[in-house]
Parts: sequence; structure tokens; C-alpha cells
Amino acid sequence: MHRSAAQRILALGLALTLSGCASMSTRPPAPTVAEVIKLTEAGEAPDAIIERMRLGRGLYALSGSELAELGAMGVAPEVLDHMQETYINAQIALERLRHPSPFMHGPGWGMGPWGMGPWGMGPWGMRPWGMGPWGPWGW
Repeated sequence: MHRSAAQRILALGLALTLSGCASMSTRPPAPTVAEVIKLTEAGEAPDAIIERMRLGRGLYALSGSELAELGAMGVAPEVLDHMQETYINAQIALERLRHPSPFMHGPGWGMGPWGMGPWGMGPWGMRPWGMGPWGPWGW
């Protein structure tokens, strides 16, 4: 009797887990650069192309000359601006991950008043190069 209750709980947990995975919606893939050219040639509105890019969360790392080529092929300036913004925003996010704010984690972390700044580990910790705030002189 006790074993069947455990089996029921396990079966219920498994069913909930699998139903959660099955109900996750998939987003459409972002259009490639070639597809953007085809959509432009087909006469699709720039706002519709940008919406497809947003839904697919496309990232377009294009150089200035590649953007100029796309503009010469007839791709709308709004679409080109969006393609460039996706890359710029991704680079900004990457830099924020590389160099987090010194005030992000609170006491004891990072630089600035909460962490290991030029005076050691703050007022509550040992100082790595001496007992005082100014080094081995111990003021």
C-alpha cells in the first residue's frame, strides 16, 4: 500500500514534468540575410520583416560594407538599422557580463566601497598589505 502511493506520486511528478516540456512554445527561427533579401524582393513591409526578426531573436553581425550592399539591393533602412542594433545590443550585453558593476553584489564583492578597493577589503575585513588603511605603516 505504501509502495503504490510512492508510485502514484512518482507518476504524477513525471506526468507534470513531461506536460510542462510539451507545452513550451517554440519560437520561429529568425530570417537569415538571404531570406531578408527575398522578403524585400517579394515586397514585404519593413515592419513585418522587423517583427519576424524580433520574434526569432535574430542576431546579425554585419560589417558596414555588408549593410551598404544590402541597402543597394533594396533592403529598407529601418530593417538595416534593426539588424545593426541587434549586434550592438548583444555587444553591450556581453561587455556588461565581462565587467559587472562594482556595486552589483553588495558587501565583500567587487571593487568600490563594498569590496577590495585601494584600501583593502572594506572596514570589516583584513587588509592584504598591512593593518591600516594606508598599508604597512598602520595609520
